Amino acid sequence: LTILDIRNEKDFLDGHIPEATLLPYKMVKKQYTGLDKNKKYLVYCETGKKSEKIAKTLSSNGFSKVYVLIGGIEKWNYELAR
Repeated sequence: LTILDIRNEKDFLDGHIPEATLLPYKMVKKQYTGLDKNKKYLVYCETGKKSEKIAKTLSSNGFSKVYVLIGGIEKWNYELAR
């Protein structure tokens, strides 16, 4: 599972899900072609709204294993990496 944090770099550095990869929203909208369509992805943002948009974009472009962290990092009840 590849965890994609689509927030900005400052928010990512302030705290992110362990093992997450930073791929800001504006970049992932343009650069998703570099991602492996056979992998599983968990996408999250602050509240989940942008994550849902990215998940739809990925799904409509051949990514079949895309998941969204409902409620975003605001609903994450575990420790964050810094």
